[in-house]
Amino acid sequence: MKNLNVQVEDDVFEKLKQEAELNCRDLHDELVVRLGGVPVPRRPIEEELAEIDAFRASLKVTPLTEELLEQFIQEGRR
Repeated sequence: MKNLNVQVEDDVFEKLKQEAELNCRDLHDELVVRLGGVPVPRRPIEEELAEIDAFRASLKVTPLTEELLEQFIQEGRR
């Protein structure tokens, strides 16, 4: 997937923004549709958070607790 950054005149932006609102889409999805594509459906936040939690668990690192932070401070770590 590629990012596309474009600059448009203020009046074009406002028209696009209004059309997106009328079509119940955000600006990104409105641009995708106008360019002939299909917007990728957004995943529920619960799925996103579960994926993040699974990634963190896969790292197998010790979580930073207040006690561990205090230990680091006592050792002079920054």
